[in-house]
Amino acid sequence: MWFKIISYVIGALFLSKALIAIVYHTRFYAWLRRQCLSESFPPALAALVLDTAVLAVVTWYAAIFHYAPFGWFLTALMSLALAKALGAYCMWQTSSKFFVRILDASDAGLWALDFSLVLYGFAFFLLGHFVY
Repeated sequence: MWFKIISYVIGALFLSKALIAIVYHTRFYAWLRRQCLSESFPPALAALVLDTAVLAVVTWYAAIFHYAPFGWFLTALMSLALAKALGAYCMWQTSSKFFVRILDASDAGLWALDFSLVLYGFAFFLLGHFVY
């Protein structure tokens, strides 16, 4: 049950981010670019790191105390996501330049990113529904 709920939450987060990015495409990515150009780590992005940390801790709790077959898969994914988020936080000067290059690269690539997030969101819903 725990992994099902976690999968649904992650799927909802992916879909909500994709929906915002698709509906408010230009404004969203302009805002994100401004965040990435700041010298210090922006509070809005710090909230995303905190969300990732909370989900990773809850996933590890579920893996230890509420075992489910294939729960290791979600635990590994959340551990990798947390490592990536903490890496971006700790190396902000380097990672922010990388993010700005991605945002400036091509608009078609950003649209592809948005629609891939939709697919990831549905994949997590399917994972929660059929696996857990």
